[in-house]
Amino acid sequence: HLTSLALYVVLIVLLTRLFRATGLDDRANLLAVLIFVAGDSTLMPVGWPANRNSLLEILFLVAAAILALRAARNGGRAPVVAAIACAVCSVLSKESGIVAFVLIPLILYWFNRDSDDSRDRHQIVVTAVICGVLAAGYLIAYVAAGYGTATFFYPTPWVDPLTYLLRLSI
Repeated sequence: HLTSLALYVVLIVLLTRLFRATGLDDRANLLAVLIFVAGDSTLMPVGWPANRNSLLEILFLVAAAILALRAARNGGRAPVVAAIACAVCSVLSKESGIVAFVLIPLILYWFNRDSDDSRDRHQIVVTAVICGVLAAGYLIAYVAAGYGTATFFYPTPWVDPLTYLLRLSI
């Protein structure tokens, strides 16, 4: 539980930095963090250690967003590479972390949309391609491993219709 609490504190600090980096003033930043903290779903991974992967997923996702913002504002490859590494860690923590592969190029695009610098456009395209390849590769591996709609716990009507109908009737 102490590990989860420590990770939650780190998450709140990272969220504060993320909201500040997007341009929110201090009052709006505080309100955004309070709304996040007040949500029941944000506390579940803290109180339930078996769900810590959700906490790790959002930590890496927020870190990826902060690094993508840093890259959009200051340029350079290092923050983009670090953001992509955080995205990989996010998706390896939990499947829904795949959204990080969409978020990184979107942040780069959004904060550089008015830029006339061809290097910014090139970085956005290259990052989007890399993130797209990583996301597609993850999805292919995920489905090939038998996850997704094929599950042992939840029977599906197209795999095991009798069990599905029995459980549906119950």
